[in-house]
Amino acid sequence: MIVAVQLDDPGHSRYYIDPKSARVVGGYSASNFLDRWLYHGLHSMNLPWLYNYRPAWDIVVAAFMFGGTALSVTSLVLAWQVLGRKLRVINA
Repeated sequence: MIVAVQLDDPGHSRYYIDPKSARVVGGYSASNFLDRWLYHGLHSMNLPWLYNYRPAWDIVVAAFMFGGTALSVTSLVLAWQVLGRKLRVINA
């Protein structure tokens, strides 16, 4: 378990503290909190509130994987169509 502490300073700083060791394990201000979630939260699936609910974590990860795969396939189909049109114009 991690304790989150939010300060009432101009940067709205947040610190995450391990209560067993009393060590600060992370700290973010409002300016870099969004970057933290966009990178670590989504790219590393660092979602601590889902760790204790394993079936839910699996569903979230599978949904993101299928969504990423669908976006990749869609971009390949669109690129293939554009390339086909350009090749037809060159050969005509």
